[in-house]
Amino acid sequence: MDTTEFRRHAHAFVDWMADYLAEVECYPVRAQVKPGEVAAKLPLTPPERGEPMETIFADFTSVVLPG
Repeated sequence: MDTTEFRRHAHAFVDWMADYLAEVECYPVRAQVKPGEVAAKLPLTPPERGEPMETIFADFTSVVLPG
């Protein structure tokens, strides 16, 4: 990843964080999943090759954030 691409992804993530903080009261305080559910959705080993940031962020919002 070159610096231009890194900046693009970093700016997008900071924008997401600002939106999250602006609406934080809309999110539940407690986890909405049972213990172990997040870990069960994650692969046992890391990928052999890097994944696109869009894929990583999609995993974050669909797997990690609800937990």
